[in-house]
Amino acid sequence: MSEYVFVGTHSYVGTIELSRFGQRVELPDDVARTAIAGGCALLPAEEFEAIGFTAEEVERYQYPGDWESAPAELIAKRCAAHAAVGRIREEIQQGRV
Repeated sequence: MSEYVFVGTHSYVGTIELSRFGQRVELPDDVARTAIAGGCALLPAEEFEAIGFTAEEVERYQYPGDWESAPAELIAKRCAAHAAVGRIREEIQQGRV
């Protein structure tokens, strides 16, 4: 089991509903890999933290409508998170993870 952070808008992993940006969830790594390969926007917690989101940012910008007023610096962090998910998804699909 490892901790993952959701960086999407809405998804399910089994019966677990993910509906908030920055929502943390404990998952077996194989389940997380399957979810990511299937399109779920999950990052390992350490990768999410390395991007540099603050607790205040995560609290303020949890829902899609909140992002309309987000500063450019925060949008750049979100883009970095989505790029990291894409990289991980590609690694999974190529069998490197």
